[in-house]
Amino acid sequence: MYRVLIADDDAIIRRGLKKTIDWESYGMEIVGVACDGQEALSMLKELAPHLLLTDIKMPQMSGIELMKEARILYPDIQVILLTAYEDFEYAKEAIKHKACDYLLKPLAREELLESVLNTKKQFESRMRDTHRKNKSIPLLSRQFINDLMAGYYGKARIEEAIQELGLKIYKENLIALDLLIVDYYDRTRDLWGELLKYAVYNCVQELSQSVDGCAVEVFQGNADHVYIILSSQDGGCGLEEQGTGFAGKIRGTILEVLDVETALGIGNRYSGLERLEDSIQEAFTALKYRHLSEREGYSVFHEAVTWESGKRAELGEGNKLLIQKVLLGSREQALGLLEQCRARVLKEGITLGNLRMWCIGLIAHLLQETGNWSRLEGSHDYYEYCDRICASSDLSRIFGIVADLIRDICAGVNETQADSKTVLAHKAETYIRNNYPDSELSLNDVAEELHVSPVYLSILFKKIKQVTFSDFLSEIRMEAARELVEHTSLKTYEIGERVGYVNANYFSCLFKRRYHVSVSEYRKQKGVI
Repeated sequence: MYRVLIADDDAIIRRGLKKTIDWESYGMEIVGVACDGQEALSMLKELAPHLLLTDIKMPQMSGIELMKEARILYPDIQVILLTAYEDFEYAKEAIKHKACDYLLKPLAREELLESVLNTKKQFESRMRDTHRKNKSIPLLSRQFINDLMAGYYGKARIEEAIQELGLKIYKENLIALDLLIVDYYDRTRDLWGELLKYAVYNCVQELSQSVDGCAVEVFQGNADHVYIILSSQDGGCGLEEQGTGFAGKIRGTILEVLDVETALGIGNRYSGLERLEDSIQEAFTALKYRHLSEREGYSVFHEAVTWESGKRAELGEGNKLLIQKVLLGSREQALGLLEQCRARVLKEGITLGNLRMWCIGLIAHLLQETGNWSRLEGSHDYYEYCDRICASSDLSRIFGIVADLIRDICAGVNETQADSKTVLAHKAETYIRNNYPDSELSLNDVAEELHVSPVYLSILFKKIKQVTFSDFLSEIRMEAARELVEHTSLKTYEIGERVGYVNANYFSCLFKRRYHVSVSEYRKQKGVI
């Protein structure tokens, strides 16, 4: 409903304005009637009308003064001025302050109705335009940031685009952040892809409201990127510190609220809109070298990227020697060679993507050359290593994954040479038989007891015992359960608890699957009361 406020010091005029037109039939309502400018101003603050229909000559405050004050409160409010004085000066004032119309008293109903309906039509047209613009701004902003990164803008066009989009970016002091959504392509999540990016974008938008001392603009980039621009008119406001602080806040909040991993790159601070593209490109580059940063989850361009970065570190030249050392079971020498590669990465620089590819390639060679490739079920463990490396952005963690594999393989080589694999598997079996009642017993527990990695123990156990760890543990528990069923009067749930199953229903299902009958039916078959 289009809301109208009437202000006139003449009671007869006020009544006439209310009754002359059937306002409701035209989609309008009179929300208030004031007898002077001061009363109208107080009603404005409370009622927020779309149209102010006011006399010019009123006590306390004139219609012109009321219009000025109204525009301060509501810049988009529409005003029609009424006067009994055919004075050109009033008309000039009305035009100066952008009144929608200027009508002389006495008013004809048709003239008033036509003026009000035209004003309402202008309002509705402007609202439709504003709605269309608001809907298109995110898409236009996305195109703006992508075009900017592609170098399509000159300085003048950047300023023009920023103004057209209504963006608040100060040219005196600016810095860019590039946010990467690590879980963007994870289809196992409820939210992924563009839906996830929209949630992250909204979260960053909300967080931007809490940043003091600078303006923040957030843009959706292509695929898994969101861009953030911080700017200020104050060159000494510590924009770099605000950028790093905001990056940490973004990462922590999104992880807490959406359970989503993100990483951020931060460009250098510049003065001048023509340098905005440089800061964005630097933020993007900082992301690629974030594994070289000492910061958790985000990296700053001038810290992570040195003049030597971007040279391709020839890590592959030592692969052959490293694999030879692993084949000989020389763990310390192999790890020493791996550490040399890590030191080379830190010194010369290599992008995160290239580092991951090198590590994945090395793992493939290690598994193949040491003969473990063919023993893995469907190469499952190889792909697990790939997933772990691709999910990590930390340099130490990535090299740690490769180092763990080297230790496992060297241990396997050495145990084969000492003919001790069978002994280790026997120790694992003994430990399982002694601890199967523990409902929390896991492969990790047994591996920790025997001082080997879970991956290595899993491979070894299956090779020696011809059965997986979980199947073996289930078999031991079922055998123990059968003994208790035959030789005790314990209830089903009590038997389940004694053999390591807290959930009685789950235990009953497993028992029936193993022996094809329920516990009670088994007792009947065996003649157990």
